Amino acid sequence: MEDLKGYKWKNLSDKGKYVEAVSTSLITIQLKSSDFLFISSYFKELLNDYDIVEVFLNKYNKISIPNQSIDFINTLLSFNGVERYNNHFYVIACVFQEIYITSIENDSVTNQPLVLSFQDESKDLRLLLDIIRDWMEGDRLKTNSISFKGKKTRTINNFFIVNDMFNMLIEKYGLTLTNFDTIKEKLISNTNNIKFEEQDEYWKYLFCRSLLEFKTGNNNVHKISNSDIKFVGQFLSIIQTPINKSPFELFPAIELSNLITLDDIKYLRTFIKRPKSFFV
Repeated sequence: MEDLKGYKWKNLSDKGKYVEAVSTSLITIQLKSSDFLFISSYFKELLNDYDIVEVFLNKYNKISIPNQSIDFINTLLSFNGVERYNNHFYVIACVFQEIYITSIENDSVTNQPLVLSFQDESKDLRLLLDIIRDWMEGDRLKTNSISFKGKKTRTINNFFIVNDMFNMLIEKYGLTLTNFDTIKEKLISNTNNIKFEEQDEYWKYLFCRSLLEFKTGNNNVHKISNSDIKFVGQFLSIIQTPINKSPFELFPAIELSNLITLDDIKYLRTFIKRPKSFFV
């Protein structure tokens, strides 16, 4: 791990830009993968088998965090009776922060044609499958042409060629009327369904859900208390992740209890329960 580098904490300025924390305020912690097996496996299970901690530990062998942020994490976990996980949450704080900031910084590539094509794959695949199903269930003579757009629009009108094209797609996807719904669901689940311009908010949503499950031991978002949401919101604020996209700064004199308001709690409750805006 000698060739790995350290992760340095970022602070969010009042202009909405992330800047590295001042070195004189930082505490550096050496990382060893074996020390974080619990938290690594825990979040891997919650995030659809994606091991965000392992990915982070494969890049960094130390983290540098402001003393104030460490104090906040210690106080937050102690207040909620889980202070035995202090060291784990120092790492999780950096992992979440790096992912969130990276997703924001990658925003500039989301409008590239190929990227947009990848983003919209699930939508177009769903449309194609609906067309195939109509063809399989109905009068095939009614689907009598297929058009392609290139330098100009060209159309295949021959029934036998159109028939061959549908049959090739049906064979490729392994479709029958009996298994259609099952295969369709499987095919679409293997495509991206996230709006790339919403990546930062989607990751924040996953952070919230995983933190809530850690706090409550269940994944029922309809049975969460204000105290549970407060835990999540305070942690988001500690790691410099805006709760409602508004820039903010952590001033030296601020206290943990001031890191979240009642309006923030209301916003987070709605945010956690209604994530559909992230999806294509």
